[in-house]
Amino acid sequence: MYYLDESRPRILVVDGVSRLVTATIPVGVASATTLVVNPATNTGYVTAGNGVLVVDLASKTVTTTISLPSAPASRLGMALVP
Repeated sequence: MYYLDESRPRILVVDGVSRLVTATIPVGVASATTLVVNPATNTGYVTAGNGVLVVDLASKTVTTTISLPSAPASRLGMALVP
């Protein structure tokens, strides 16, 4: 399972059985507010500032940022359609 820790800008990787944090992924921005995970590609998407961070969950790194032209990303919702 993945959890966005907004108090410290990072994603926590949680073991579903033991409920223990097994890894942390820093996202590097204080304005991170929403996390959506695509399990098919092992990719996370995090709203932050005026963009969306793309996170490779396997390598635990932010790979790119998708800039948004208008409203701050923190005011937007995200949905993943399979």
